[in-house]
Amino acid sequence: MLSQDRLWCDSEEQRWKIYKSEKEKIDYLVEKFLQRLSDPSVFCVYKCNENVQHEVAEELAQAIAQHGPARLLVVRHTEDPNLIGHVRPESSYLAGYLDHFAPYGHSDQFSPVWNAVLSEALALPLPIA
Repeated sequence: MLSQDRLWCDSEEQRWKIYKSEKEKIDYLVEKFLQRLSDPSVFCVYKCNENVQHEVAEELAQAIAQHGPARLLVVRHTEDPNLIGHVRPESSYLAGYLDHFAPYGHSDQFSPVWNAVLSEALALPLPIA
């Protein structure tokens, strides 16, 4: 919704139309996401350039588990050559390790190690229901 000088550009009626249309899109995407969480072959991949803390990953994995068997893959960067390109199980999620992350402004400069991490994660056996 557009505003200028702290005043809405559209009428209240038009803003409600925009709100309803956008809410329908969001509701659809949330429902679609929740349905995907019921598929044990689905990975939810989470990364941030500051590395995801274990406690945050645990909370997110527990939230995902409330909706289905989809798995969380947290991707971290490391300088440990024994971890780079590999996936390791944590208590309630998987941790994948890269040599570096692309800067946010240049996301097309990603590490080729992503392919190894994703391949290793996909090769893991599905969880037993």
